[in-house]
Amino acid sequence: MIESNQKYTERALTVFKTDGFQLSLDELAEKMYITKKTLYNHFTSKDDLIMSALQYFMKELAVSMNAMISDEYDSIEGFYKGFQGFIDYMNSVSLTFLHDMKKLLPLITNRENKTGLTQLVDAICTNVRRGIEDGLYRSNFNTDLIVRFFVKSTFDFIHDYIVRWNDFAINNYFREILDYHLCAIVTPKGKRIMEKYSDNFKVLLPTYEFKIY
Repeated sequence: MIESNQKYTERALTVFKTDGFQLSLDELAEKMYITKKTLYNHFTSKDDLIMSALQYFMKELAVSMNAMISDEYDSIEGFYKGFQGFIDYMNSVSLTFLHDMKKLLPLITNRENKTGLTQLVDAICTNVRRGIEDGLYRSNFNTDLIVRFFVKSTFDFIHDYIVRWNDFAINNYFREILDYHLCAIVTPKGKRIMEKYSDNFKVLLPTYEFKIY
């Protein structure tokens, strides 16, 4: 049953990434090429299915950032490459999905341990702690607080000032926000390494056509 639930969760998420969460169960089932009865055999409600899909989405997002905790890179290069993975993965979702997800953020936050958001925070915390041990990041700040602020502000800002109001160009956003975050925590040694990677940091920018909702 668990494997079946995951199969249908993955298929539902594929639809949600394109069409958002406002579909009826009839519409969702049709796009998944199954019956609504099949969905009810595996999920108690539409909300249950959405939470399962969001959980899977956040886990996939965390996997996309695995370079952050890889021993193959130092913590700064890993952070850049992990963030690149994040951007690449975000290319797979539509504006409709991001807009609907914004509405669900309070629910995601309240049920953090059940959605996989913890994995995303933990990956960045691991990167930061390793950077501190290697002398690339400062040690005189609250790691958990700064990382949670970084994750929350990154998601909120994308929606509020780029997706919704189009106040800033997406082309510059990820580069600016990443450099800003790292500049705040690197040591002089880390700063020299950061400048090398920052100059080479190239992102595959989302090809969204931003519109006001």
